Amino acid sequence: MKANNETLKAAYMQEIAKAWGDDAKMMAYFEKKVSEVYELSGGKLFAFEKPKIKTRFCFGCGQNAYATDKEISDAEDEVTRAYNDANFFMNENLKEVDDIITIVNTGKPADACEWKQYTQLMLRPESYTGSPLLNVWSPVVRPLYDFENEIRFKHEREINITCSDKDKALILSALENERNKLIKRLNSYLKRNGLKNILAWSYISD
Repeated sequence: MKANNETLKAAYMQEIAKAWGDDAKMMAYFEKKVSEVYELSGGKLFAFEKPKIKTRFCFGCGQNAYATDKEISDAEDEVTRAYNDANFFMNENLKEVDDIITIVNTGKPADACEWKQYTQLMLRPESYTGSPLLNVWSPVVRPLYDFENEIRFKHEREINITCSDKDKALILSALENERNKLIKRLNSYLKRNGLKNILAWSYISD
């Protein structure tokens, strides 16, 4: 398995080199940032970046520079929770991967309105200005009307492909593996540091 992982990572770095091969710093960044590379059907690559552990949390309340006493108090309660609740720390740091799992599983973002229609699950190739499309793919959904009609999605309409059931299963398996790896990282972090490095604050929204 390790040898296969190294082979896939090498294939991933070859793809990245098509866009960043002349920039040693960017190549080093991508190599350091990637957690693992997974193979989808037809040799497509799915790369998962190692997330940075979050220790800073802010909580907005109110709007237009005004908040009620209750809104301010609730925000302050969240600040206290951030400083003292390890479960909060875990959940906030798992949110990014959990949100991707939700998109792949349900075909909608976690915060999607119930009535809003979305495209079917698609795979989007990585692309950078001045370079060819890379054989590195990410699962995405888009608001259906916006995707079909808005100019900002013109490029994606041309390059995105439908995600097959097989690729969906492979991506979900990869995401579960990455989630488990992240849980181990977070537990190790808490064992070493506890919550001593947390910085949290509240503010009244503009």
